[in-house]
Amino acid sequence: MHAKNKRAYYLALVINCALAGLILSMAAVAYPIVFHAFTPMLHTVHIVIGFLAHFSLAILSIALSLFFTRELVKSNATRGGALSVFFIVSLVIAVTKAEILKIKLLNWLLPPLHYSLEIMSVGDQITSIPAQVYRQFGWFFIYSLILIAIFIAVVQKRRIR
Repeated sequence: MHAKNKRAYYLALVINCALAGLILSMAAVAYPIVFHAFTPMLHTVHIVIGFLAHFSLAILSIALSLFFTRELVKSNATRGGALSVFFIVSLVIAVTKAEILKIKLLNWLLPPLHYSLEIMSVGDQITSIPAQVYRQFGWFFIYSLILIAIFIAVVQKRRIR
């Protein structure tokens, strides 16, 4: 490893993954448009929301997957199983809008996947992005940045010992 320190190394990895997520998000939004897969025609608002939804989920996935790397979880089986269970439980809670979301503390701890589902189900009639959508995307990015910061702090502290 040729980085100055662990923080620079992990930040470089996260930035590389974010760039890959950016490119893949653009492709995910562009290819259905190029091949005219949508009827009726899309408004610019739908394209922007689609891109932001894909990119915010990519960043959230990067942030969450950091906690299941070999730096923190040593066993491959545990790593894969724990990651799968975590995502499945989060998705089920988001899809069912479970009663557990009424517990305010869990709203802050669980990934905000339910916002993604709300954002993706906007109607065809919208002509501007509602302010609530900006708040929801903002929470995706803030949540992800907090997780990335926690991961880097934990890994740095662990290496010192």
